[in-house]
Amino acid sequence: MIAAVLTAVALSTAACGSDPESTPAPGGDGTSTSAAAAPATAPDPCELVTKAEAAAALGEPVDDGIRNDSGGLPGQRDCQYFVTGSVRMTGLSVIPGDQTLWDNFKSQAGTIRELSGLGDEAFAIDNMIYVRTRNLIMLFSALSIDGKGNAVVAELAPKAVARV
Repeated sequence: MIAAVLTAVALSTAACGSDPESTPAPGGDGTSTSAAAAPATAPDPCELVTKAEAAAALGEPVDDGIRNDSGGLPGQRDCQYFVTGSVRMTGLSVIPGDQTLWDNFKSQAGTIRELSGLGDEAFAIDNMIYVRTRNLIMLFSALSIDGKGNAVVAELAPKAVARV
């Protein structure tokens, strides 16, 4: 279970790389952003899941969202919120993608639980929810040592999808 979340976190962070050019976002919205911008078709994941929502879902204060707009896939944008002083976190990756990319994610996910009523299609694996809505793929993840990762992503996904 934790291995699956670590794999997802590694995918969203390692595929994105780190950007030493990160600067605070204009307007002081509690996030930082990389210098490279993703295409306008991918919404800002730190606006789809807010700092307050991440803290409420995790049940603890979180640091400002870490936004990375130079994702591993074309147009990918990521936002991660870490519990203050901890490695516990929740994150959202938003990727412009078609049915073929969705099918690739789904075929590589292993044993999945189909979800209904969330976007056009959705499925879950431990501590992660994948949602396809129109031409966007959203990956919600949580790393929690208290076994609440599934509850965290289940709380955040509907709120974020409603904002797309």
